[in-house]
Amino acid sequence: MELENMKINEGYMTGNIKYKEDIFGNEEGEITERLKRLSRNILLKYNYNISKEVGYNDIGEYHEYKLETIREINSKWEIHPDGSNFHNSCSTIIFYLENTFQQGGGLIIYDKDKKTIKEIINTKSDNGEVKMVLLDGKVPHNMESAHGIGIRRSYVFQYENNDEEFTKYKNYLLELKKKNK
Repeated sequence: MELENMKINEGYMTGNIKYKEDIFGNEEGEITERLKRLSRNILLKYNYNISKEVGYNDIGEYHEYKLETIREINSKWEIHPDGSNFHNSCSTIIFYLENTFQQGGGLIIYDKDKKTIKEIINTKSDNGEVKMVLLDGKVPHNMESAHGIGIRRSYVFQYENNDEEFTKYKNYLLELKKKNK
């Protein structure tokens, strides 16, 4: 697998995976598991502070938005940070497999105030590449409105961060478990 055009910003990174076959292989069978392993390895490679414990509070979702007539689709998601499913902060990685909308369908990154747009990330890929975004879960974002006939498909994975609060919480749960035996 070859990562290309990695661009580092405050709180997020973007890049491409050069060969789509590295993700899908010859069959799309176990794609979620393959992507989960890949996403964990990429986040660790770029020093995101996620738990090295495989399977601990991992969340994976498939998102698909499709328009078959010329009209506009607005994201069902409000401007949001990630991590509401975790006790602690999290890190997110998004793989954009396809975006064929005539306009839009990107990922909007906001300032902390959730009003000022910092960047609109183009999620359309060239030459069959897979676009990838790595986010600190605290970064507010949402989908850009899409226009025209097309489809946008992505996989999103979130991992709880392994920081001091995480360690304290995990130790607290272990103590409770011991007391209840």
